[in-house]
Amino acid sequence: MATGWQEIDGKWYWFASDGAMVTGQQEIDGKQEMFAENGEWLNTVEPAEQAAETATQTGGSAGAWSENGGVWYYTEGGSLATGWKQIDNAWYFFEEDGSMATGWKKADDVWYYLNGNGTMATGWI
Repeated sequence: MATGWQEIDGKWYWFASDGAMVTGQQEIDGKQEMFAENGEWLNTVEPAEQAAETATQTGGSAGAWSENGGVWYYTEGGSLATGWKQIDNAWYFFEEDGSMATGWKKADDVWYYLNGNGTMATGWI
């Protein structure tokens, strides 16, 4: 029975001592790790106190950005952002799995364009 960290098809998963694959936020080896609904590891969640301190120092929001395999995620309060989220005066859209959207996105029957950095384009495109 597989337990602990396991790499499967180039993606990382964590299996509990009973062999069950974990999802959501989990504490592993003293770190808060975030896993998608399918069990794929997404990122290590920055502690809320550290995120708030970083945000205060930089004048930004108290969330944390992370990148995994070229895909960006935003966590705040230990949860992945989904749907529309305003971060530092810019709008972003996060898919149901928490991944940041780019390019054309249809939401509520309206088309939006999200730049390569995820920010929603405004004005003429």
